[in-house]
Amino acid sequence: MLPDSSPGLRLVGRDGARAGLSVGNDSALGLALDDKEGRPRAQFSVGADGSTNLALFGNDGRPRAGLAVGTDGSPAFGLYGTDGKVIFKQP
Repeated sequence: MLPDSSPGLRLVGRDGARAGLSVGNDSALGLALDDKEGRPRAQFSVGADGSTNLALFGNDGRPRAGLAVGTDGSPAFGLYGTDGKVIFKQP
């Protein structure tokens, strides 16, 4: 069980890096990969509605790239600078 009481599995390496697999209370699925300092590096999720999301993070834990597919199959893509501002977004 994860801290939010949802079912899941957390793996922690000797250096502190971790991976988490979760099933949300709403049946959403998630996979998260963190670095040894606990900062997020990659997250993949499938929403309860069937949407999918992939997020990649920089060394500072801030989002750098995102890819999503909505329930209707429509894609979305975004790139973000070190300041967190959008560099590219489609659509």
